[in-house]
Amino acid sequence: MVELALLQSLLAGEPYYGPALRADADADGREALAAILEKLRALKASPRVLEVGCWLGAGTAQLAAGLGRLFSDWQLTCLEDFHAPLECATGHPVAPDERIDFYAQAARAGVLPGLLEHNLRHDKQRSRLHFVNEPLLAALRGYAAGAFDLVVLHGPRALSQFDDILGHCVRICAADGIVCGSGLLLREDEAEPNGLRYCLRFPKRSYTAYDERTGIRYYPEITHALSERFGMVPACRGFWAVHVRPDAVPVPMAMPASPQTPQPVDAAEQYQIVPRADGRYVVLHASIPASRLAGERLGEREIPELLALCDTRQQAEAEANCLNERRRRQKGVWLDTTPYYYLVKFGASTYMAQSKFLNPPKGLKVFSRILGEDELEPLLLLASSLEELRRKVALHEAAVRAEKQSLPIRERYQGYYLYEARQDHWVAVSLAVTRGRPFQNYLGEEDIAPSVLTAKSLEALRDRIEHMVNRDGNNEALSQATAHWL
Repeated sequence: MVELALLQSLLAGEPYYGPALRADADADGREALAAILEKLRALKASPRVLEVGCWLGAGTAQLAAGLGRLFSDWQLTCLEDFHAPLECATGHPVAPDERIDFYAQAARAGVLPGLLEHNLRHDKQRSRLHFVNEPLLAALRGYAAGAFDLVVLHGPRALSQFDDILGHCVRICAADGIVCGSGLLLREDEAEPNGLRYCLRFPKRSYTAYDERTGIRYYPEITHALSERFGMVPACRGFWAVHVRPDAVPVPMAMPASPQTPQPVDAAEQYQIVPRADGRYVVLHASIPASRLAGERLGEREIPELLALCDTRQQAEAEANCLNERRRRQKGVWLDTTPYYYLVKFGASTYMAQSKFLNPPKGLKVFSRILGEDELEPLLLLASSLEELRRKVALHEAAVRAEKQSLPIRERYQGYYLYEARQDHWVAVSLAVTRGRPFQNYLGEEDIAPSVLTAKSLEALRDRIEHMVNRDGNNEALSQATAHWL
């Protein structure tokens, strides 16, 4: 339990920067901070430093240690208001989050300010640290222009106001100073554009977002704001920096290369095919070593999504391809919403529209062995391109609107009611089936001869009715329809 290490630290009187209460936030910036402080030493002799959103002091400890190592005279102001971490609230749709309430209660009870004070109390440079507990934006507005030589902005602590807070950080930075921060996990040119656009359109639903193209969860608000202000800013583990030149123009600074991290396993490599001694084949997920197939009856039965048994290698390859494709589609990217549908992209070329009559896709995971494998009109629509999906959505939404509008009967003609559903779409419905409601359950979108006939104009629809009435039971006559009917 992570709480046990926290209690041990408190009882031993030692600082705690572990995962409990997110005390390890921004603890991975050692390389970036070292490079930024080296650049600052060449610019300023006695720097005035502001840390915005210090949270529980993990970044503060690293920053103070670096300043003490490189400068003999410096001051560090730490600004924090202990609002709940908003990235906890990301969801579709947004719902009250118990974690948000937990952090809010911890702040009100003094737990969070108390832990920060406990951590900073043990810093050797404590006399040079000044803590300010005020709302971030309000506090920044109170500082004069050029008040600090280095401003460190912890991006996730500024969410929902990041652009405004960033603007004030630049304003209060002195000429030839540095503004830097964390949270740039993806630049705008690296993020999947449709997913980023959706998140920016609905920011309070998307404090964080999963990027399908890179497999990284990032902060769309931070990505967009930095791109708008500074262009393509280099980053190291999410840390970025800009040099405010003497003419007050911020210029992106080079950063150390991010340490190599394991790349996500490609979906095509998720499953391996292992031959068995009896001539059969096992399709095995990469999380299970092949050596375990002989132990504890593993390999003697199917385990959904982990292990499949096949009689031939061809069957095994087909099953592996099917499982791999399903894995590719596990995570989706929101593209858009329409009056009746959510539009989502899965994998490389799978687009889905889900009816709003259902709940939104849980975590954007709708592909199981049944749900999402097949088109379930009108609830789930599948397409291989966004354009094709939009056409399908438009067709079904037109039917919904037509049904809700209770279209008036334009005329009665030879045993049929005639309706104008929309421009270039006329419908004739037999008096025997309509009861005046031809668009119930999407009836009227397709031909169901002889009960429902469609055409692009009233004249063509009348011709079809004449043909239907005069065919005298001859089924071949229907195949002789003239082109202008359709």
